[in-house]
Amino acid sequence: MCFPIRYADDFIILVSVPPGPLQSERAQEVALQEKAALTKSLWENLHLELSEAKTLVTPVTRPLRFLGHHVRVDVHPTRRWMASGVVIPTDRSQRIRELIKDLFRSSTVQSSLKQRLQLLNPLLRGWGNFYRHARGPKAVFSALDDYVWKTIRRWLMKKHRPAFMKDLRKRYAWRNPGGRGYGWSDGGMMPYRLSRLRVDHFCLGWMSTPDFV
Repeated sequence: MCFPIRYADDFIILVSVPPGPLQSERAQEVALQEKAALTKSLWENLHLELSEAKTLVTPVTRPLRFLGHHVRVDVHPTRRWMASGVVIPTDRSQRIRELIKDLFRSSTVQSSLKQRLQLLNPLLRGWGNFYRHARGPKAVFSALDDYVWKTIRRWLMKKHRPAFMKDLRKRYAWRNPGGRGYGWSDGGMMPYRLSRLRVDHFCLGWMSTPDFV
C-alpha cells in the first residue's frame, strides 16, 4: 500500500533580545544557542542532521528570501511596533508580467482569445493563491490586473489590424457591474481577476492531519 508523505525541510527561526548596548552581539549569541538546541533536537527526535552549509545566522536587517517571498522585519503599518512579515518580491512581479507578455506575443494572434485565456487563467490563479498570504498583496494584484487588461488590448489590436477600440469593445468587451469600466471576454471566458482574490494572513489552525486511509 502506498500513501503520500508531506515533508518540508526549509524553515526560519527569528530571535530577538531587548534593545540596548551590544544588542547585535547578544542577538547573535542567542541565535547560535537556538541553532545548537535545534541541531540536537532534530537528531535525537528525527535522526536528521542540520546542514551547516545551508544554515545561516544573519541579521534581519539584511535582505532575506524564503520560498519566493521577501522576509523583513519593520514597523507594523497599523500597530506601530516591530513585526516580521513577508512581501512579494519585485522581481517575482516582473517575472509574472514577462510570462503574461509571452502568452500574448505577436506570433499567437492566430489563436482565439479564449484559447489564450485558457493558458493565462491557471497561471494567474496559482500565482495569486501562492502570494495571497503576503503583506499588502492587493496593490500588486490590482496592478497585474491592469497589466493583463492592457496586454490583451494590444494583442487584440494586432489580431484585428487595422482595428478600432469601439469595434473591439463591441466584440470582446463586457461591462463591469455598476457600469464603471469594462473587461475582455471570449466565449464566456474572462481573465482571472487577482484583485478579487481573498487575501489574509495564513492561519496554522487551517492545517489538519491528512487522512491517508
